[in-house]
Amino acid sequence: MDKKLQHVSGDPLLPAGGSKGVSKGQANPKMSGVVCVYPFAIFIFWRRYEKNTVFRLALLLIGWVVVLGVMLVSSPALADRSLSYPRLLIEAEIREDGSMQVSEERTVVFQGQYHGFFQWIRTEPGVEITDIQVREGDFEYTFNPAGAEGPPGTFFIRDEGDRVFIDWSIDARDENRTFTLSYTVRNQVKSHTDVAELYYQFVGDEWDEPTEQVMIHLHLPSGAEPNEVRAWGHGPLYGRVDIESPSLITWQVSPLPERTFLEGRVTFPYRLVPENPVQTSEEALPGILAEEARFATQANRARSVLRYNIFLSLAVILAGIGSFIVVGVKRKSYRKVFPGRYFREPVGDSSPAEVGFFLRRGLMANDFTATILDLAVRKYLLIEEYPLSRPRRRKKTGYALILNNEDWSALKNHEKFFLDFLFGSIAGGEKKLTFTQIEQFAKKKSGVKNISQALKILKSGENIEEKMKELFKGKRIIFSTFWSLWKNMVGKAVEEQGVYDQEWEKQERPLLLRKLLLADLVLVILLVFVYVLTGVFFIPALLALIILTIHLGVLFVRRLSSKGQEHMAKWEAFRRFLREFSTMNRNEIPSLVIWEKYLVFATTLGVAKRVMKQLERVYPELREGSYTFGTGWYFASGGFSAKNYAAGFSSMTTSIMTSVSSATSASGAGGGMSGGGGGGGGGGGGGGGGR
Repeated sequence: MDKKLQHVSGDPLLPAGGSKGVSKGQANPKMSGVVCVYPFAIFIFWRRYEKNTVFRLALLLIGWVVVLGVMLVSSPALADRSLSYPRLLIEAEIREDGSMQVSEERTVVFQGQYHGFFQWIRTEPGVEITDIQVREGDFEYTFNPAGAEGPPGTFFIRDEGDRVFIDWSIDARDENRTFTLSYTVRNQVKSHTDVAELYYQFVGDEWDEPTEQVMIHLHLPSGAEPNEVRAWGHGPLYGRVDIESPSLITWQVSPLPERTFLEGRVTFPYRLVPENPVQTSEEALPGILAEEARFATQANRARSVLRYNIFLSLAVILAGIGSFIVVGVKRKSYRKVFPGRYFREPVGDSSPAEVGFFLRRGLMANDFTATILDLAVRKYLLIEEYPLSRPRRRKKTGYALILNNEDWSALKNHEKFFLDFLFGSIAGGEKKLTFTQIEQFAKKKSGVKNISQALKILKSGENIEEKMKELFKGKRIIFSTFWSLWKNMVGKAVEEQGVYDQEWEKQERPLLLRKLLLADLVLVILLVFVYVLTGVFFIPALLALIILTIHLGVLFVRRLSSKGQEHMAKWEAFRRFLREFSTMNRNEIPSLVIWEKYLVFATTLGVAKRVMKQLERVYPELREGSYTFGTGWYFASGGFSAKNYAAGFSSMTTSIMTSVSSATSASGAGGGMSGGGGGGGGGGGGGGGGR
């Protein structure tokens, strides 16, 4: 005998059937507005602060706190009026004439002022609801034959054809009240040639609010043997139906969600209701058993989905954790070969783009910015600030790059390619390039790609500079092509530094991949087995895909060598130094001229703005002796000042980030009851009156 209930909910977008007060199903304009605007705000700030991971996380946290706050403030639970139902006890008794006497004892918690409460009961054709009474404890409400609202302590009834509407007047404010609605249901029990049947919704699916605890007792006439009574229930999966004795069946659910019915079905000997007027002259039990078996199968499958979803979700988590543990690569799994808290200079001779690629396994817009600053500090470029000619533009200042040194022999391949792209593809051979040109060029979709050929050149590792110039000679490549090739060139340079464990990648990783593939094969066989037994497919298959994706990620995991571990520790210590140097003693802080180089790496590490603010505190005018920050590579109109430089630097960085982000994002780089039911009579809803 199946003993669970299946949850069958109504449309959550429709207003509740009986409540004229505040409804949880109603959309809240304030909350909806915030929820709609929030994703756009996140998108704008996410793109703007691409290099600041901490800010991004803070933005997400603050944003969702705001959304939740609005939800709470605008929640119906905090509105002027609301209802809740902590308990519902239904006592029902089937009599020998087939009628059913029902007594519903419902506890209601009123928040705010209410002057009425109502309930309706759905009726099938031929079914009647009679002998309706309302009371509270020993106090009986008076029937109002006028069929209209009256003073507190009165009730009226309205027959609306397919339902009976009962409304009683009260005076309730911020209190708990327990109402007892009693009535007789006639012609609901059917007497077949083999059994008698009750199929009835004791609680309908039109209640606005959930009920915390529901208990139903159905009493049958005496005289049945234990094996002659059968009972089922339809509703939430976690509900229960129990045959306590041949004359008592109980249903219980805690809680019963809003807009969810609780339905009971009982078969018993027809001799118990000898005076029942509803006679079908048909055999019904085989059909009832077959239908309930289908409902039970559906419910069992639903439970299987739930169980297997939980099991496979845990499997996914364990598989993901296990994969990375086995691979031995976690972000901070390297040993602390550098024990100090601070490292006071850049590590090795890496370019800022190489540092960014090493730390993040990819390039970001701030690596583009840092490369420009690096080439400027090294006097290959000059940065010029100039006023824009159109005063109505949002930006009041423009920036230009001027090629200052054409001897690139000391540069790395990716730096040469970077400069060649700026002044070849974008500037068209000119020695001056504005940021506006970069922005406009980044939006272009047409141009020369030749990515596959260029990648072959990079892979060969021979005469890269000459071959690349020959490949793109006289041609303008699009921004996304540049970004892909530049990323590959920077990655190759990082690879040559020996920061990755080559022995592990050549020997241990292939063996690990074979083991993971074997595990995936076992998983697929297991999922097929689960599908054959339970019919569950979609969710397990989705979770299996996640596991396979995690395993596939092993192909792209890089394990650090001992040198790489040391570099990682030092770069993190250097980032910490840049964030906190203003708290140190003045004699421990490097001279101003050294900070030009440090600012380059601060840009890649995402702490440039913080560094500039601290520099202004340590060097108020960004001067030290006769030396001024930016001398020889940064030229500002109207004379130099720390304030203008900080504002200009921020604007310049934002401009470049906008260009790079636009180009790369556009290109894509980077004991229970059974399931089913709903066929029984009864049902309905109710709620607080609007008066």
